[in-house]
Amino acid sequence: MNGKEKKEAEKLGEEAERRAAVAVTKIMGKLIEDIDRMRRLSEATSLIGRIASNIAFIETLPAAVKEEPSLAPSFYELGRSPFEVHEGICEDFKRSLKMKDEDFDKLFPKVSSYFETPDQLISALMKLYHTEFQMIMYLMRYMIPQAPTS
Repeated sequence: MNGKEKKEAEKLGEEAERRAAVAVTKIMGKLIEDIDRMRRLSEATSLIGRIASNIAFIETLPAAVKEEPSLAPSFYELGRSPFEVHEGICEDFKRSLKMKDEDFDKLFPKVSSYFETPDQLISALMKLYHTEFQMIMYLMRYMIPQAPTS
């Protein structure tokens, strides 16, 4: 092996070492991300349970309001409950996923809890239902490990 071939072999060896170091760094980064994701998995699962419970409650109210319009004033008070629960869920969601307020608000715009009539109550509850369903879908996607990137 002459001097030129030896230098070329050294360059190839150095390049192979550099590429191996880059690959190790990427793998370690992915492992750290996966470990962090696993730590937050229980929080995400808990959030899904809380959201599902609130959705189940929301599902009962529109039919009850339509069946007994004379009881609408008591339903108005009851109707505020899912919105109060939702606020707590939103705060925990942002904290658990380390999400900024503005990012959260872009994904899940605030649902107005203002209503005066049974129809407004039902409309507000359906918007809340849809938002919380989208939150569950986001958490489901969040919990699924992502395929490695190059």
